[in-house]
Amino acid sequence: MKTNSPRGHHYNPEMLLKRFCDSRGLIWVNNGVKVYKTNPKNAFKQRDLNASRNVRPSVSGQTYTVELTFEHEDTLSRIEDKAEPVIERITQQVRRGDFPKLSPSQQRAWKEFYLAMARRTPDGQAEIWQNRPYDNAFYEAAKRVAEKDGVVLPSKEDLLRVERVGDLVADSQHNSNARFSAGSHPILQKDEDNFVGAAGLLVAVITSPEDSFVIGSRGLAIVKSSNLESWMEGAWLPVAHDVAIAPTDSPDVERLIDLDNDDKGVRTIDAINEAMAARSSAIAGSSKQLVESLKPGRMTRPRS
Repeated sequence: MKTNSPRGHHYNPEMLLKRFCDSRGLIWVNNGVKVYKTNPKNAFKQRDLNASRNVRPSVSGQTYTVELTFEHEDTLSRIEDKAEPVIERITQQVRRGDFPKLSPSQQRAWKEFYLAMARRTPDGQAEIWQNRPYDNAFYEAAKRVAEKDGVVLPSKEDLLRVERVGDLVADSQHNSNARFSAGSHPILQKDEDNFVGAAGLLVAVITSPEDSFVIGSRGLAIVKSSNLESWMEGAWLPVAHDVAIAPTDSPDVERLIDLDNDDKGVRTIDAINEAMAARSSAIAGSSKQLVESLKPGRMTRPRS
């Protein structure tokens, strides 16, 4: 196994987590079991998450080694580096009450980052495989290859009982997830290029210091329905404790929404936080009270 690259990979980028910290630069995390405070460097992180596992069999074929490469993590890092100054520009301008005027390259940067956040979290990927288990896809592909060579495979259940096959399935699924995280697929790239050209920007900014957004392990807060305005429905990405963004259906549609500490504003903040918590296995924010109230999978907002 050869590598000189960092082994700890964030699925919520550290540069994003820093925007949800308290005054001491720490973030409160609720993982459904406990609530604790930590450095954002240590949160929403998994060893070798975006590494490619390349299996190298021995000459005899009886043993194998796994070599890690980090091209997908490098791709995600480049996306983050381009997006960070754009997110800073968005947050600073909307806090002043101004809609951010972005250049074409800046627009592309936030859209590519948004798409990466839709792809790169284990929670989001688990939702995809929930509808089509990966071992089914693996067996179907293996069967097609075997039939070309005139080989009849045993049943899926019997094949997966072989220990080395189970390891191969796990490595294959891991590589598929890492490739998906980075958007490294021609069909995916075509769809995402269409999104980059077609989407506008919607920004919600919290104007009251008493309220805050949380960040979650799902990445995006998917609001499916609301008793508020229709613009609330969609997939929101909180990019700071007081700023969340979402795409519109046209590049000509841009909007800035101030969320005041009135009933309407509070219900809007609640809707985004609730959607984030409901589909995340962990959430985090600058307030212990807030993340305790938003235990993953359910929400009970405390009222003062």
